[in-house]
Amino acid sequence: MEPTPDPRFRRWVLIGAAFLAWNVVVVTLAIAVSSGTNGENVGKFVGTVGSAIAFIPPAWLVWRQVQEQADRIVSAARDDAMQAAAQAKADLQVAIARRLQAAEEQIASAEASAVRQVRERAVAVAVAAAGDRFGRPAAFPLGVVAGRRP
Repeated sequence: MEPTPDPRFRRWVLIGAAFLAWNVVVVTLAIAVSSGTNGENVGKFVGTVGSAIAFIPPAWLVWRQVQEQADRIVSAARDDAMQAAAQAKADLQVAIARRLQAAEEQIASAEASAVRQVRERAVAVAVAAAGDRFGRPAAFPLGVVAGRRP
């Protein structure tokens, strides 16, 4: 399906082509008249101008070329946007995986720290209980473990 050109665009292209042709005719006639030539040369100039106007592309052809170029630009922009979206999605997945791994490492570290604290506390309680049982003072008072105070 061929797009329908905008009538305003057609009108302005036709006006521009007519203006250009008019200026060529006026300038040519002005040169012919100012050079003092007779009517024969004026006829030759007008014939040359008429053949030159025939090479001006019609407005619909210009419109089609402009429309094709616009379609190519839009298509390229759409492709670039799709590629950028795919890259952003991949980058997001990598970032999420990295954050999940960091969170799992933090959980593992906190778990190890909690287990270590429980063990140290259990050792301190066992030493204190053994000291009370055998009538000796505890080597580590409750709450003091490896030089740390609660």
